[in-house]
Amino acid sequence: MKGLVFSEFIDMVEERFGPDLTEHIIAVSELPSGGVYSSLGTYDFEELARLIKNLSEATGKEPAVLIKAFGVHLFGRLVHLYPQFLEDETSAMDFVPKVENYIHHEVRKLYPDAALPSFSIERQGPNRLTFVYQSARPLGDLAEGMLLGCAEYFGESIELNREDLPATQGHRVRFDLVRAEALAEESKPIPKGDGVPVARRKAKSAGRTVTLRESSAPLIRIGQTARRTAELAAALPPAASTVTPRVPGPTRASPAAAAVPSGAGDTSAIDRTLDYLRGLLLDRAATEYNPKRDFGELVRATADVGQTLGMLRSMLLNPTAAAPAAAVPAAAQEEIDQLKARLRRAQEARKASETIAEQKTYELYQAKSEIENTVGYLRAILENMDDGLLVVALDFEIKLVNRRAQQLFGLDGIELLGTALDQVFSERVVALVERCAKHPGPVTQRMDLSSPSGQQLSVVASSILAAESGKHIGTVMIVRDISAEVEAQKHRSITDMVVGMAHELNTPLGIIKTAVGIISEAAHSEALTGIDDDEVKEELESVIGATELIDGHTTRMGRLIDAFKKLSASQMTEAIVEVDLFELLQEIAEVMVSADERLHLAVDADLDPIDRQWVGQPDHLTQVITALLANVIEHAYPAKAETFPVKLSLARDDEHQTFRISIRDYGQGMAHDQLVRIFDPFFTSKRGGGGASPGLGLSIVHNLVTTGLRGSIEVESEVGQGTAFLVILPLRLG
Repeated sequence: MKGLVFSEFIDMVEERFGPDLTEHIIAVSELPSGGVYSSLGTYDFEELARLIKNLSEATGKEPAVLIKAFGVHLFGRLVHLYPQFLEDETSAMDFVPKVENYIHHEVRKLYPDAALPSFSIERQGPNRLTFVYQSARPLGDLAEGMLLGCAEYFGESIELNREDLPATQGHRVRFDLVRAEALAEESKPIPKGDGVPVARRKAKSAGRTVTLRESSAPLIRIGQTARRTAELAAALPPAASTVTPRVPGPTRASPAAAAVPSGAGDTSAIDRTLDYLRGLLLDRAATEYNPKRDFGELVRATADVGQTLGMLRSMLLNPTAAAPAAAVPAAAQEEIDQLKARLRRAQEARKASETIAEQKTYELYQAKSEIENTVGYLRAILENMDDGLLVVALDFEIKLVNRRAQQLFGLDGIELLGTALDQVFSERVVALVERCAKHPGPVTQRMDLSSPSGQQLSVVASSILAAESGKHIGTVMIVRDISAEVEAQKHRSITDMVVGMAHELNTPLGIIKTAVGIISEAAHSEALTGIDDDEVKEELESVIGATELIDGHTTRMGRLIDAFKKLSASQMTEAIVEVDLFELLQEIAEVMVSADERLHLAVDADLDPIDRQWVGQPDHLTQVITALLANVIEHAYPAKAETFPVKLSLARDDEHQTFRISIRDYGQGMAHDQLVRIFDPFFTSKRGGGGASPGLGLSIVHNLVTTGLRGSIEVESEVGQGTAFLVILPLRLG
């Protein structure tokens, strides 16, 4: 239990019963803390139980009465210490339901280790509130007292009923609060049967009921004349001060009060502590006397305080010196003893507070360092994200933006934080955020748009909800460059169409080839070749020529359809094996050079044999490298060139776990408009040149590398300087 509760209880006992009894119950309770409490500290509940028990024995008051009175006192002190909790509140009916989710939440921020009770609302209406209070400690009476104090604070006419519920530990209590208006309405008689009046509301028979009024008496407004609060006040001695607490803080000892040393000599510390006590005593005098009406009494009280503290200072500075017997009256000596006891406790409380404060300061320093490290870590993540991120508040002000978002939207160098969204973004983006902001619950909206640089962007906006209240507090936007995905989707769509067409063309093409074969076979039969008619022979030769022409073109169409089929990833069923990648490249180079002697090919790899091992599909890679080299022969150099120099190199990137194969020529190069379309199906820089698969070679290569070999392919080119293809493959496929 927090020290604030203990220190406030000691204050209440001093106000009600005086310092002598306070010191007595502290002494007989034999407390581990010695009765010294700091609001920052945590103490065993058993200490409070001992104090209440001994106070009850010393005063003859029931513990329940003392605890309820303390609850009223404690609520008043909490109002003074934490007025922000009640700033906008006007009714106990509205305030009590907020204790669990708001007040306790804020208290845990101040005291993370606080063990707080729970409030479970069973029924809530404009005139009635029923809830169950549950605590691990037997503090139902304290809760009742605080409810009384709450009603007194708001000055409301409320009846409070209490029903103790079974609990294995601590207290479990049901409280029922009813407004006066509802009670007055319920008390009206209604006819029933023969017309005998019957009360609308009957008293509960189950459990113990505590009410602020007798059943036969009219309802009394809870406030200065509240019956139950008055009963509690009457059961105890009057407070030595008014309702306003004497100590304006969570601890009984001011942090500014210096400790009094065990010996004499430190006059500055003694003077600071005595000044603190003088302030306390003058505060009490100011509450007991009206300066306008009792000015003389106030002056005399001030003089008495000064005289008493002067004697106390002399005794502290000269503890061994005996004061003249006549100089210290018995009454003054008693006050001095009381002040010395309070001074000792104030000193010890100050020391305890300083120790805890130092520990809390160190913990705060550590927490601050951890927060700074976490913020730095998160900032580094945000700034290095591949996606853009923006956070927009409910007032459409930009609260967070990373560097990638500024790049994608073309807003580099512009200060966006604190800027209104509509000042820098298009109406489409603003409308997207508005749809999220106006939606009553969590929602995600998506929109595709083009950036100023021509990139295809995907913007996904999602509402941000507060973790505790679930209220909408802003919108987060994730921005992604989907240009590559769009191109890949376009490529896949064309590929799927072409492959589908290839499958459909195979059937009629097979029929044509079969028919041509039958015609050709008949034209070469003995029956027709033995005819002597010259005209028939001439026509027959024309038929044979036509069949040969048809056969040649159907064969060419078959090769074209086979090339189409290679675009489909579903055709890639080659087994995965381990090969020496450098030796594979050398074999490919030898085959290509033997096919065209103009190709001067240099293969380079500065790797140990163990580092050249690749786990993949060598046939597919052979097809890729062969197609790239064939592209060099066909497009890189002029047809009249005597040699086609090419450099084929192999490197290994262990950081990214990849092989990098480069095919570099030194030929004509490509312009930008050709470079951006190099992998598109059917694109070629040489139309009308024939060939088995016009415009499909590099498209097949791209599909094989990205889909079949799980890699990537890049190309760089400059007109007049040549072209370089870079194939990047994972070290292990599969």
